[in-house]
Amino acid sequence: MRAIHKLQSIVMVTMLLLSTTIYSQTCTIINDNNSLCSGGTYGFYTEMPGETFTWTFDNVVISGQINSVASITLPNSGNHTITVSTGSGLQDGFPADGNCTFASLQISVNATTALPEIVATPAGLCDSGNTTLTLSYALPAGHQAGLQWSSTAQPSHTGAGTSLSVNNLTETTSFILSNPNGCFTSSNVTVPVYKTILNPVQANVVSTGYRQTQITTGIATNHYWQMGTSLEDVNGTPDAERPHPNGSAIFTATQDGFYFVRSYISYLGCWTAPSAAVQVTVSKMPPLADIGEIKRYGYNELNLINENANVLTDLATYYITGTPDKAFASGRIAVFEEGSITIKGKDNATGTWGNPITYQNVLRSDDDLNWVHTKTFDGTSETNPVSESKSFFDQRGQALQSQTKSFHEGQPVVFASLSLKDKYDRTVGGTLSAPILQNNFKYNSGLAITTEGKPLSYTDFEKTNPTPLATDQKGTLGNYYSANNKWNQTDVPKALRLYSRTDFYEDGTGEERRAAQPGDTHFIGSGREVLKGTFPVGNSDTNELTDYLKKRAIVFSVPELTKIEGVQTVARDENE
Repeated sequence: MRAIHKLQSIVMVTMLLLSTTIYSQTCTIINDNNSLCSGGTYGFYTEMPGETFTWTFDNVVISGQINSVASITLPNSGNHTITVSTGSGLQDGFPADGNCTFASLQISVNATTALPEIVATPAGLCDSGNTTLTLSYALPAGHQAGLQWSSTAQPSHTGAGTSLSVNNLTETTSFILSNPNGCFTSSNVTVPVYKTILNPVQANVVSTGYRQTQITTGIATNHYWQMGTSLEDVNGTPDAERPHPNGSAIFTATQDGFYFVRSYISYLGCWTAPSAAVQVTVSKMPPLADIGEIKRYGYNELNLINENANVLTDLATYYITGTPDKAFASGRIAVFEEGSITIKGKDNATGTWGNPITYQNVLRSDDDLNWVHTKTFDGTSETNPVSESKSFFDQRGQALQSQTKSFHEGQPVVFASLSLKDKYDRTVGGTLSAPILQNNFKYNSGLAITTEGKPLSYTDFEKTNPTPLATDQKGTLGNYYSANNKWNQTDVPKALRLYSRTDFYEDGTGEERRAAQPGDTHFIGSGREVLKGTFPVGNSDTNELTDYLKKRAIVFSVPELTKIEGVQTVARDENE
């Protein structure tokens, strides 16, 4: 029995000891940082038992910090108080030993000093190069110890001290200056390294047209086109300023070759390396002719109305194909024959032909003109005319053109002559007759065509050197009286001035001054034209009129004249 009682006592003592176990705990806040700086964020923790915690900074609860470890930002320098508390005081469901549910820590926060801005010289690079980093102002001697440089490049550019020299920088890099030995904010600068953007800025052909091809990089800013990898413009001419600009991301190439793009960094005054090349072969085939028509009497004036026609005609010549081909002059041509014609362009440099178009040429009617049609018969039948002519007049009844019908190699041929008008619309001459292409009567204002491809007018013949008449167009005045005569008539004279002409005094009298006949001898300005003039005769004692009256008074008795006036007309023969 005694033994059993003793065993029971031991068991009870053991149970009592188990219920009064002391848990290890520290009622403090721990900070492992040697120095605290204003503006910095630091970690604080406690070994106080508990499940949830409340942290405060200068009696202000820090939101979101509910664990035994807290991340606290120190807003300013000076002395501050940090506290932590736990409401449960329990650990693993057992009561904590004592009342260790609160801890407090007094801290001293140092003011943070900003490091100077970093100055990079040069501030940027094209492709690669060297740069030196310095401070924008000198730090006090006590602040210079511990300065460290680092960078975002791999491997990192590192160093110590107030400056850093970097060699062969090949990519855009950010540099950081810091001082871990004190309260300093880090300073940083980014040194850009500019390169020709190859992706996505690729040199691609986007459209091709005659003698021009558009190529693009996809970007326009500060990018320029060149031919060849050296610094030269698209024409191969060295250009120390810059190659041809790449406007609106698209450049129009006008010659074959390899084209590159590079970037110009204006604030650095440097060029990036050229891009990969795009090979361009421009089309040498002129585009289809786009024709605009002006209907004249007796012919149509066809004009090229393609976009940029003035540039097009510098690069290509368009022809009405046939035997021979007839070329457009300055983008226009006169067509006298009705029917279907073929027109196509030919590259001036290479002789490459473009595709043809077919054009229907229909002449206008002359029904709105006044005319007189005359037929003479042999007296035996109305079907046997011996002569036939038709004269055309404008709305005022002034003569425009006369046509007569003749026969050549058994076929009817119409000969026409043209009246010439001056700038006052006065009739001042007329042309010789020449056969026209149609064999019926129809007004033809293309009878006299100049080498400029337009009808002869006063702007052509009222000048010292008249505009010559074209000689290559059958059915025109210039052709008939030239070595190009296509009518198989060898006895036709050859001449340049194929019209008579009269001009007048410009003194308000409207009196005829000079007259010249067709041909290259008696033309106006040759010194062999007819000169005319009417001049007043004066009444002094020595002039002709006074002398005449004195002599007349000897023979006849005449009353004395109260007014003596007279005129004389003078003409010079053209052959004198």
